[in-house]
Amino acid sequence: MDLFSNLEKEVADGLYSQPGGYKQFIKVQRDLLEKYMAIPGKGVKADAVLQEFLKSKEDVAASILQADQSLSEKEKEIEAERAKAEAAAMEVKVMEESQKAMEQMIEDQQRTYEENMRQLEKKMEEDREKLLEEQKKALDQKLKEQQDLLQKGFQEKADRLSNEITELRREREQARQQRGGLFDILGSVLTSFLPRALTKVFRL
Repeated sequence: MDLFSNLEKEVADGLYSQPGGYKQFIKVQRDLLEKYMAIPGKGVKADAVLQEFLKSKEDVAASILQADQSLSEKEKEIEAERAKAEAAAMEVKVMEESQKAMEQMIEDQQRTYEENMRQLEKKMEEDREKLLEEQKKALDQKLKEQQDLLQKGFQEKADRLSNEITELRREREQARQQRGGLFDILGSVLTSFLPRALTKVFRL
């Protein structure tokens, strides 16, 4: 926690071990927390680290409070209760920030999935159209060759070519019908991938 490194050094140097030190320590810590919470894109893990860091500093704050001779025993009791309440409120706030960060990550995953799906569908459609065009050219060429052979009296060769034409037509029809099946398979694969990706997000 680089942002809090100066505060830790000041505590170690005894800056707050004097009358009025507790209130000064609390003010500085609050200011640093506000700066930290305002930092964008910290992520879920960063908020969890902050929560652990604040818990580790509760004993430090309690020690400074007890050593502050400017406060009466009653005031120390009040400050201790207030510190507990503030710690609980901060914990709730950190959890809310973590939830927001997680929801944002899920939205980003969903947008990425949808964009990948669109791009993949577009590429598959382009490839299918290209294949159909190539098959059409090949079919037209075979039909032309067949017509030339028939005109020249080569019936046997024309019959063999007719079989090739039939096969080309069959392949072309399969290519036409594959679009829906391929997209169904693609959708199933990507849909099964997205929950696994989100599961990893929730484990952060």
